[in-house]
Amino acid sequence: MKKDPNNSMNGTATMPSYFPCIKSSESHPLADWLYLKSVITSSPELRMMTETYRKRLAISKQFADQYKPEMPAITVSALMNGYGRQLADFLKPTYMLQLDFDHVKKEDMEHLIQQVRGDHHTMVEYVTVSGRGFRVFCAYHPVDDDDISVLELFDAVLQKAMAYYTQLLGIAPDKQCVDITRCAGLAYDPDAYFRWDAEPFALGPKDLNPLYTKKALQAKYSARRNAKGGKRSSKVKEEAKSSDKGAPTIEEAASHIRELLDLWGYRFEPEHHNEYVWHFADICIYYGIPQEEVQTYADREFGTSYEDTASVIKSRYKHLNKFGIWHFYRHGEGRSAKPSVRGIKQWLLTHYLFRRNVLTGFYEVESRFVLDGKYPDWVRIDDNIENSIWSEMDESGLHLSEKTLHNIINSDFSEPFDPLDDYLRSLPKWKKGEDPDYIDQLADRIEVENLPDNEHTQSLFRYFFKKWLVAMVVAWVTLKVVNQMILIFVGKGGIFKTTFFHMLLPPQLRQYFLNDSTGAYTDKDFMEAFSSKALLCLDEFEMVFGKNLSAFKSNMTKVTFSIRRPYDKYRSEMPHRGSLCGTTNNQQFITDEENRRYCPWLVKSIESPIEHPIDYDHVFAEAVALGQEVMSHPKGEPLEWTYWLTRDDIELMRSHNRLFMVANYAEEQILRYYRVPEPDTPLQFIKFRYSAEILERIGVNPALRQNLNNQNIGNVMKRLGFKKIHKKNGNGWAVIEKEGSEINNDAFIDPNDTVED
Repeated sequence: MKKDPNNSMNGTATMPSYFPCIKSSESHPLADWLYLKSVITSSPELRMMTETYRKRLAISKQFADQYKPEMPAITVSALMNGYGRQLADFLKPTYMLQLDFDHVKKEDMEHLIQQVRGDHHTMVEYVTVSGRGFRVFCAYHPVDDDDISVLELFDAVLQKAMAYYTQLLGIAPDKQCVDITRCAGLAYDPDAYFRWDAEPFALGPKDLNPLYTKKALQAKYSARRNAKGGKRSSKVKEEAKSSDKGAPTIEEAASHIRELLDLWGYRFEPEHHNEYVWHFADICIYYGIPQEEVQTYADREFGTSYEDTASVIKSRYKHLNKFGIWHFYRHGEGRSAKPSVRGIKQWLLTHYLFRRNVLTGFYEVESRFVLDGKYPDWVRIDDNIENSIWSEMDESGLHLSEKTLHNIINSDFSEPFDPLDDYLRSLPKWKKGEDPDYIDQLADRIEVENLPDNEHTQSLFRYFFKKWLVAMVVAWVTLKVVNQMILIFVGKGGIFKTTFFHMLLPPQLRQYFLNDSTGAYTDKDFMEAFSSKALLCLDEFEMVFGKNLSAFKSNMTKVTFSIRRPYDKYRSEMPHRGSLCGTTNNQQFITDEENRRYCPWLVKSIESPIEHPIDYDHVFAEAVALGQEVMSHPKGEPLEWTYWLTRDDIELMRSHNRLFMVANYAEEQILRYYRVPEPDTPLQFIKFRYSAEILERIGVNPALRQNLNNQNIGNVMKRLGFKKIHKKNGNGWAVIEKEGSEINNDAFIDPNDTVED
């Protein structure tokens, strides 16, 4: 007998939870369905957010997805406790479900929507935030059977609804919407469809039979993997010991493998055939099943629907380093209460995926079970997570120490993962001469002051910006390459200087951006950041002196950093991968006379990277292509362009950087007392002076004089244009000494002098 159906307009019905934004963990019950209708069809805030998302989508999906967490959503199928969206936060089912139809062809959109609206099961339909698909809400009846859980009922009804609408429309809904706690993002659609008396889906005997069969299989599988802990009878121990008959046959293992894949969220469905066969083959390899058996079975079961089945199986069986690493538990066979390391690894791999982030050094975990996994997204492993996994294993009958689990996870069991390399490999190819110059386009969003006499123009900024950006990308993936240039934006506040650098990294790499304003360049954390971050922004960059300057210059050029991270036993040789950028409001900040590492620019304006999103994929694809072109160039042959600074670039940048140098005491004092002789100056007016004599005359202040020496004076004299004279008694300088009257005249302000605002 069925319970009362869920009447969507009934005030006693359980309502979904409403999340003000997807990224938030806080929620409250939806007031009623009429409120949802008003939000979707008439909310100005939702309209603005929908339009913003679609503008971003025109640039790239990755950038649009960065904005999606800001949008409101509801958990259509569940009422949550108000503090989260995980299964642990689930309170009650709403007996509603959602179906997403993405990537619908533009010409089919209107026709399919009309079909959906004409069906008696459709309660709500609206166009999704992308504008390229639509979402459907339906109701379903509960069943009067205590043996069927809420999750099992939801999964069974969902499969029926998906099959129903697939047959109705001729296209399949998104197969990822299988979680009862999944959020449905809201989108503005003034023409959305609502039908409060829609007919709920109901499960009949034919629908329930597969569910009962599946439950029986799950119980069987659960009994195998959840062997009871503690003391076991000698009969069970003997059975476990004697039942190891080696690798199973494909016929023995097939149903178990397919059930495991189902728990992991893989189904043999259109658009997912390749990944399903791929993972099916991998598990067969883990169990040590011969390729011939697997090939025969796969051809029979999958070959008629997926013609590449044989080639996928063949390609996976070329990688046999993990062949036979899993034990197949046959009927009646339990796990040992003191499992081997191999047995522990097998349990872990059936429940979780592990990886070591080579950039941060942290270990990360993701649940494999899609319905009740604790960690649906990759998360850093901390003590709490590690202890939770240990408790779960202990409750399943696998008794091991916390240290054993920790040692296994923190070993090569966790596959290395490089987020920077992973992103760059996912990019499209950029073809020089065919595709636009996306980096130059990005550089032109930043308008710099036009000061040709100071080597400070838009074209030069474009030139050096490209070098800096490409060097940054090359340094991410080439461990012997270090980006030794720091790009600095100089200008007033509120023009998006820091924002531009923060938004320069694509959303999936944004966590590897560091905004540092401490200026503590001798600090170990600052040195560690060069290895664990992709981009370091020195915000409010100021003058650097003394040991801090030495450490700053040294850190910029180091290839590796030898550091012992917290809780590590040993020091690590950490490669230098991060690049530097900076912002400042002060034009004069360079104190280092050897200033080739600085690349500062006076910025007039920056186009907002928020309102005008960066085309990340194309910009970084070009950077990859330019870097590869330079790296693959034959040695000894001239290069048209390099990402490093050439000798000419260094000299030009030194001239450019004079605009940003802090006033030099020695220079000011020398020019106060001396003039550079002109080529036609009569010799009787030119005098020879040793560096010590010059130092004696200008260094009248003992506090300032202690920072000057003969070598420093010589460098300053040469830079100011004085000529060096060689004599038997030593070297000196050709100078014109200013008399007292000339010195006094220099102290007066001339009407033609420029007064800075």
